[in-house]
Amino acid sequence: MPPVLSSWNVHSDHSIYKSKRSFNDSAEAKRQKRVMKYKAYAVEGKMKTSFRNGIRWVKDKYCSLVHRY
Repeated sequence: MPPVLSSWNVHSDHSIYKSKRSFNDSAEAKRQKRVMKYKAYAVEGKMKTSFRNGIRWVKDKYCSLVHRY
């Protein structure tokens, strides 16, 4: 006959598992939040670069029309 576990042991094992799991979920949530911030920062940089390039293009076109290069 297999050993019978008391309800106290099962409960304590479950609560230990649950606390470890919530710790890991918390760490995973923090990691995901950090990664999202990195991605947002990268997108912001790409948008700024695109805007600068657009302004430069308009400026170059204007100068070429005015000065007839």
